Amino acid sequence: MNAAEGPAVYLCPDNFLIDQTCEQAKQFGILTCKADPELPDAFLNGEKLLVTSVQKLFNGLTKFGLKRKSIEIGVLLMDDAHACSDIIREQCRIRIPSDEPAYEAIKALFGEDLEQQGVGTYADICNDKRDAVLPVPYWSWAHHESEVAAILSTNADRNSIKFAWPLLRDILGSCQGVISGAAIEIEPYIPPLDAFGSYWNAKHRILMSATVTDDAFLVNGIQPIVEIPLCRLWHDPIIIFKPCRCLAARGGVLRLRLTPKRQEFVVPFSSRDARSLLKTWTDAHGNPIQCIHRYSRTVVGFSHPNKRGVDRMSLVQKLEVGTKLMLVPDPDNPMDRNAILVYAADDIENDIGYLLSSAAKYIARMMECGATFSAEVYYIHHGYKNYPEVCIFIYQLTPMTQKRRPIRKGAPLYKPEPSSARREHIAVEDRPLFESIESHPGNAGLWTRIKRLRLMG
Repeated sequence: MNAAEGPAVYLCPDNFLIDQTCEQAKQFGILTCKADPELPDAFLNGEKLLVTSVQKLFNGLTKFGLKRKSIEIGVLLMDDAHACSDIIREQCRIRIPSDEPAYEAIKALFGEDLEQQGVGTYADICNDKRDAVLPVPYWSWAHHESEVAAILSTNADRNSIKFAWPLLRDILGSCQGVISGAAIEIEPYIPPLDAFGSYWNAKHRILMSATVTDDAFLVNGIQPIVEIPLCRLWHDPIIIFKPCRCLAARGGVLRLRLTPKRQEFVVPFSSRDARSLLKTWTDAHGNPIQCIHRYSRTVVGFSHPNKRGVDRMSLVQKLEVGTKLMLVPDPDNPMDRNAILVYAADDIENDIGYLLSSAAKYIARMMECGATFSAEVYYIHHGYKNYPEVCIFIYQLTPMTQKRRPIRKGAPLYKPEPSSARREHIAVEDRPLFESIESHPGNAGLWTRIKRLRLMG
């Protein structure tokens, strides 16, 4: 409403949530209204938020209009989307009780095909047993589609048919019929949500739910889209929670764990929006930055002077949070061919240290495959004996242009100096087995056991 993008509607699954939502909105100073029974002018003019039930919008006789006659909506927010999804499916379903004439007409129309599927079950259906159920074969349904349409049209004024008939009358071929001893149900394979123009053409659709048992209908059935940047949700005064971590982004559904109640907030959206959202990162000062990915790594090697003989500890003292850095590969390093030097952007002659080796081997490979990076300081702490701890953000700016790492001719191999234990092992490697074991002071018991085994053999 503040953006003046059109009327805004808040859908709830039941009347209790409608009253609760209006009461909470009042505490935040948000103007609301209800549809009793007509849509109020304050809602149509975009002056107040309409809080109503999901049945009000999703039915064949909706006050919001169908298809081209639908009212344009700027923002539609659906609370408890999983409960609403079940209601939407019920609203798009025709259920004809056994005491209505349309029930007997449709049962007689498919009686022969139903009896072929199960003689006993069909007999139970004829005897009005509620637990007897048979689906209408799809080939028989397609063959008698026009007869079914004629029966339903004749009885379209009945409450069991009139609310869903405008939705299904032109798509009966895409529906399935199920007959039981209690009723006949006709339901589309996919709900015709495009008939609800207020929902289908809404500029922004936001779905919220604390239950994530089944997201299939949210993604495939409701087919939601989100065009509002999700960061606006967390700054809205209505939503006081802040996301602490992303749980999953799969199948077009983003799950965020919220605090302090630790509920899961589900926002289904298109995969393109998911990729753009997941690639939205912030810099050391919390400002958005355009990059493919952001890594958090540590700089080491401050206790040794750099290649120019300058004390790195003195260089670190000049760093601040947000200082821009440069990453320069050091392939001639005799200890690690993947070593990466870290320079301050304003002093490209004196490096301040090395990127931690466990991270350097991946960054170096990506650099050689064509990726480009930038970096900045986001955390500095002076610990024991004033030894600094420097953490940096590494931003990947461009993707790799090739998959395989090129072979670097003449590059030194990583050959660390062997430790004392390793040198001792190399020294005794060429001796006979028993002599090598006996010479090691820690294996005296083992050598004694081997000699006993030889004597016993």
